[in-house]
Amino acid sequence: MHPFTHHSPNERSILEPAARIFALRGYAGTSMDEIARAAGVNKATIYYRIGNKARVYERVLVGYFCHIAEVLEQRLHAVPIPRDRARILVETLAAIFAEHGDMPPLLLHELASGGEHLSPDVLAGIARVLQTSLTTLSALPMVQQGGVSPLLAHLMIIGSLFFTSLSGSVAMRLAANIPQGTEKDVSLELMKDLLLELFVDRDVPSRKED
Repeated sequence: MHPFTHHSPNERSILEPAARIFALRGYAGTSMDEIARAAGVNKATIYYRIGNKARVYERVLVGYFCHIAEVLEQRLHAVPIPRDRARILVETLAAIFAEHGDMPPLLLHELASGGEHLSPDVLAGIARVLQTSLTTLSALPMVQQGGVSPLLAHLMIIGSLFFTSLSGSVAMRLAANIPQGTEKDVSLELMKDLLLELFVDRDVPSRKED
């Protein structure tokens, strides 16, 4: 499934290149002229098919968050065991960030702007993802028995995967200055495995009676 699957081919032909430019330059640094050139159409066509730059940007963000929510909901459907559900959650988020490389830098630009362009429709998509994640994580033993906040667990998982997906090229440049014998692999795959060990596979120690 693609973030813009539910859009018409004409709309996808604009939204896909627009997403790449927004990821590179952010909302403020992107012009309609650039989007039009990348899409191979004139600006009038973009206004007719989708709308102005704000509307194009909104459709890109809504597409991303609805895509995450739909994939999670489909994969978690009818999976009853809490640990299995949490494993699917982490693995799916890691796979989405790996597959859609434009998503993390675009979202980073938006975070840097203080969420200035998060419309009600975009926020609804974010809330949908958050609700699915919190429902899944709330059933984990480490949350129910270990006193871990499901929101904190969500932020640690999503934040770790998000920033790891952004830092690959930087990590490779820094690796040359890391002492020999130090683990240099900061891949998304390794981060995913670490999160699974921390939140899913680890048993919760039994509490001693006072």
